[in-house]
Amino acid sequence: FDRRLLGELPGCAWRALQLYFAAWFDGGEVVPGAIGFVQTAGELLGWHPHLHLLLTDGGWLPDGTFRHLLAFDSVHVEKLFRAEVLRLLVARRKISEDAVGNLLSWRHSGFSVHAGVRVEERSEAVRLGRYGIRCPLVLERLDWDETSGQVVYRARPGHHDGRGESTARWDVFEFL
Repeated sequence: FDRRLLGELPGCAWRALQLYFAAWFDGGEVVPGAIGFVQTAGELLGWHPHLHLLLTDGGWLPDGTFRHLLAFDSVHVEKLFRAEVLRLLVARRKISEDAVGNLLSWRHSGFSVHAGVRVEERSEAVRLGRYGIRCPLVLERLDWDETSGQVVYRARPGHHDGRGESTARWDVFEFL
């Protein structure tokens, strides 16, 4: 919950990507292109810090030659990203080495990398870029329940938060 660390998340992702590219290209100096967006809200506006990245399907050598990345192993990148985030948290004294050992023993790491969206056209990249900078609050999903005196926010159709809820309710002052 230390918001000062949010700015460090893209650096963790960048280092994970650099490590992945270095391993894929046998230590070559291939530099990917990437744009990252820090988001802090989940589906129902709860605290959910995460990143959205647009990543090139390869990278550039120092001479300007582009090398294509033939495969992207999101499970491997997830492990690299997790290691970078945990290293950051230990360095900032937010968690201990013992806590890291405990976290690494969990069946589900709490981290995920989704790489299922591939962009072929510039218009699709623009659409994804706009998604990354959007406001998390969608006015069409926001209502006022006059009976209870609460602000009500609905998830997108077919979506929910991490607890399976499709609506969130707040006292008006809590919401503000």
